[in-house]
Amino acid sequence: MKDYYRDMDLSENASQEEIRGQFKRLAKEFHPDKNTSDYAKQRFAEVNEAYNTLNDPQKRQEYDFQRKSFYHFKQEQRFQQQQTQNFDSFFASPMWSQVKNFATGMAKNIVQDLDREIRDEFTDVDPFVERVTNVKIRHNESGSLSVTCNISKDNLREITSMAGRGMDIEEFSADVGTLFASALSQAIMQRWRGY
Repeated sequence: MKDYYRDMDLSENASQEEIRGQFKRLAKEFHPDKNTSDYAKQRFAEVNEAYNTLNDPQKRQEYDFQRKSFYHFKQEQRFQQQQTQNFDSFFASPMWSQVKNFATGMAKNIVQDLDREIRDEFTDVDPFVERVTNVKIRHNESGSLSVTCNISKDNLREITSMAGRGMDIEEFSADVGTLFASALSQAIMQRWRGY
């Protein structure tokens, strides 16, 4: 976008008198009758164009609005580019490598600790729960993992029968949850180790 204020060497809050006075001075300086250089012709055209807009109050008001919007947009654009450059330079820096290695090590320790904890709980799971609960883990084509629990009708009858004879359903559910967590933990560790 052309900057008419810069073309006429005026401030944004220049009065109409200042605009007219500056136009007369610049028109005289760059008029083709007095100055035949290409630069003078170009400057004379710029000054005329700027004056035609800035001298008309309505055109000037519209121009000022567009100019502010344009420069605000440019400023935003520069800020976003700077942020992107900062972001990119951080991820290209040796510091990011150190952060990534540290985070990877921490994540690995957390997963291993969780895996150990779940394995400890897994040893306490009632063999009956393991037998009647069919927990399976599936690696999907999208790269995600699914853990499912299928209890057959016969096993469901057996569970309700055992519950009727005093089996603790909350404890049974907790054991099923441990089986779930164990299967998922093993799958995560396998993925982590690259199997």
